[in-house]
Parts: sequence; structure tokens; C-alpha cells
Amino acid sequence: MTANRIVIVTGDNRLSEALASALVSALSNETAPCSIVAMETTDIAALSADARNKVLIFNTALADETTIATLRKTRKDFYVVGVRHSVGLDPTAQYTQALELLKKTSMNLVLAIDSLSGHSLIASPEEYPYGQSTRLLETINFLAKMVASRRKNRFTRSTVVPADKVAWTSDAVPANLRAVVNHCIERGAYKPVLGKTAGHFAVKLNDKEILTSIRKSNFNDLNNVGLVRVESVGDDEVIAHGARPSVGGQSQRQIFAKHKETNIAHFHCPLKSDAPLRQEIPVRDQWPNECGSHECGANTSNGLHEVDLGEGHSLKVVFLDNHGPNIVFGQETPAEKVISFIDANFDLSAKTGGLLAHGMH
Repeated sequence: MTANRIVIVTGDNRLSEALASALVSALSNETAPCSIVAMETTDIAALSADARNKVLIFNTALADETTIATLRKTRKDFYVVGVRHSVGLDPTAQYTQALELLKKTSMNLVLAIDSLSGHSLIASPEEYPYGQSTRLLETINFLAKMVASRRKNRFTRSTVVPADKVAWTSDAVPANLRAVVNHCIERGAYKPVLGKTAGHFAVKLNDKEILTSIRKSNFNDLNNVGLVRVESVGDDEVIAHGARPSVGGQSQRQIFAKHKETNIAHFHCPLKSDAPLRQEIPVRDQWPNECGSHECGANTSNGLHEVDLGEGHSLKVVFLDNHGPNIVFGQETPAEKVISFIDANFDLSAKTGGLLAHGMH
């Protein structure tokens, strides 16, 4: 049997068959051999220990949160999709509970199915509910496409060594980056989910080092949280001094390697419907790649488009669909010009994916 195996454990034969059929279709152009196996077991943890298994799609009722959270701790190459069933939840509550489970257990995706309403969706790490539909097969087909693409994503591993964090008020942080991020914070761009904010920002120090935001922190408390210094060891490894860096660190490194600008700001807010530069700002699909992957970084870097801010100043921007903008600018670019561009084109009061049920923010 192939060592590249997708395992489906749902406890529902019809659902397992639908998932397997959708995956066969999504993988039809793959050249590497891959087997799809539907099975019945309650020992979910054992499936992670089997190196042949590369993807697991399973009913989350078969394991508690503690067990689910261990599935990817020792195997970062293990792609885990939870299937969560509910009865009578409205779409917002359904998405909120699925996203909460994903965040607490570090699963890659969660397929949420409500048996009463028939509504289904896919919760993702970038905090967007993909594939929303009252036709379950539509959601399953979209999930299969995401799994087929994202399971191949590569990630940079970080080694954290003891060190002091870098203060947000440090002279190493460019004044214009600090002003832009502070403005975004004040306008509500960084909305916490379970006390932690998505997005990231960074400055390039030199060809080997960056200062970046800290993973699983709350940017609204940035004066206390600070930044982390990250040192590149190679394409797939970094040393982080004092804390784990934002998952967007890989995108930051790829952008800094290809573009001359040295500041990056990213938040999860939508384009305004009346944005003056809506037709000029490029939009790239996010669904094929998990945020933080090498592939997401390349997609972001390759999509950046230069925008003239006037008076000899410019910035670069790309909007990742259903995710948010990456805005890249130099230390000589006036903060007020970057802020004016952001305010004109992005709704900082809103959130891509929509706001969650009460209590999650």
C-alpha cells in the first residue's frame, strides 16, 4: 500500500463515500500515487502515529479536544481535517464554534455540518468560512479541492531561543511602520479571536534578520507584547529570539528577498465596495494555500502591485481574497500617505469572513 494515504473516519458511510469521491476527483491530475481509505476506529491518536497517513478527515466527536490537539504536535506534515456536526445552529454560531475548535486544536480545516438547517461550511486558519452552502456536496467538493492543494504546502520551522522581546517603541522599529500599525489598531483592524489577533507586520533589519509580530498574541496590547527578532538559517528554518514569530513570517521573508521595501503590514479586513483603487489593487486566491506556507508567501510576493502615492512616494499591495491585504512600503514613505491609502480602500471596522458570535472577539 502507498505511503501517501488519506484516511477518512466519519462513522457515516454516506458521508465517507461522498468525501472519498470528491477527493478522487480533486486528485485526478496528481502524478504521485495516493490512496484513500475509509475506516472505522475510535483510536484517532494511532492514525497520527502511522507514517503512511498524510491526511486525516475525521468526526471530531470521536476524540476529545486534548487528543485532537496532539495529532499534529509531533508531525507537522500531518494534514488534519475535523468534521463537526451540529443541530439547529445559525450559520454565524456554526462558524464560530467550528473556528473555535480549529484554533484550540491546531487542525488545518474544520468541515461544519448542521443537520437541521442543512447548512455547511469550512472553517480555516485565516478565519474565513469557505464553501458555505445548504447543499452539502458543494461544500464537500470545495473541501476536497482545498485538501488536495493545501496538503502539499511547505512550512518554515522556527526554533525559539531565550531572549528579550523587542519593545514596540524601540528605535529598531521604523516610525512610519509604528504609526501605520497603531492607526490600524485604533481603527479596529486587529479583531481578537479567543484573545489572539490574526494578521502580521514586520521590518527588515538586514538580509538575514527581521523584526516581526508575535504569534498567538493580541496586537491591541502591542506596547506590552512587543516584537520578536527572527534570524534566517536557511529556506526552511529560522531562529526566533524570545517568542514564536507570526505565521506570516515566511511571506515576509519572501517579500523582503524580492522587493526593495522594508516594511510590511497585513490585516484581515475587506476591500471597500467603493474603494477608489478597487480596480487597480490585484486580488489573489487564498483558498489553495494555508497562510504561513511557502506557497502562500510566493503567491503574496508575486502578486504585489506598485501604487503611486504622489510626490515621488509609492507602496506595493496585494489583496488575498477572503483574507486581507498585504501592504509593503519603504521607511522613507510618509506614514500619513500609507494611512490615507488604507483608509480610502479598506474597511478597518469589518472583518474578512465576517464578525463572529458574541464573546469570540
